[in-house]
Amino acid sequence: MKKRIEKVGRHVLVIFALFTIALFAIEVTTQKSVRAPYYEDKIKAGQIFQEAMKKTKQERQRIGLPIDEINDPNETGLIGEQYTPITFQRSDVSASLTSTNPNFSAIFIEYFKRLKVKSGDLVAVGVDGTYPAVNLSLYSVLREMGLKPIIITTVSSAMWGANEPTFTWLDIEHSNYREGIFPFRSAAATYGGEDDLGRGFSPEARLLLENATKRNDVQLLESDSLPIMINKRVDFYLSQGKIKAFVNVGRSVANIGENHTTLTSGLIREKPKRMLANSVINQMLDKKYQ
Repeated sequence: MKKRIEKVGRHVLVIFALFTIALFAIEVTTQKSVRAPYYEDKIKAGQIFQEAMKKTKQERQRIGLPIDEINDPNETGLIGEQYTPITFQRSDVSASLTSTNPNFSAIFIEYFKRLKVKSGDLVAVGVDGTYPAVNLSLYSVLREMGLKPIIITTVSSAMWGANEPTFTWLDIEHSNYREGIFPFRSAAATYGGEDDLGRGFSPEARLLLENATKRNDVQLLESDSLPIMINKRVDFYLSQGKIKAFVNVGRSVANIGENHTTLTSGLIREKPKRMLANSVINQMLDKKYQ
């Protein structure tokens, strides 16, 4: 049997063309703009973040720290060096660059809304210097939502974070507090490093970390073991009142535990079945303070 091959008639092509145009017109005329949930809160938090990032860059320039235009192409001033005396862990510069996206504020708002956290609620916060941009995003949301944070900072940092000895996270935080961007700042701090005790740092580096707490007038929590440090952190939080949520940003071993592979980023409501290591997150989940 011979296959029949014929040209498509012009009138058929015209009909299909008109039909396609009609479908396109329907799509364009019937589409609606739908705002994401909590749109206004997210926009305002993003604006606060932009303001904080601008002030941070100005402070960095004021104290004479140059911006590395290769590793910080957007010149945010939030990307540190590969290694300094107060650098404890390895990290990827691409992760630090990704962290400067202001959309992290929107993620925090989503999580807080799901937890039904409202203005005036106490929120326990643990941060370190690894992702200063994410810290700024979190602080922007805390301010926008009217939350009352109890903040404990681990002063040291991984690579490419707030690891300049004269420009630690405490310095960044305090400059924004001083300028009125944020109405709160850290209530306490730890060295970080191995077991959150400053182990792994030279005596000179520990002195640099201690000096950061002193010049920013922040209480330094010290201990001789990780379990005691974890308990100190939890007791410090709970002594302030009823905690509605705990937020961790960074890699503090006291907050996330030595074996944190069972943890996932994001909102954690239930304790993982195989979560064995002691940590602040572990204790908070046990006590159901979230």
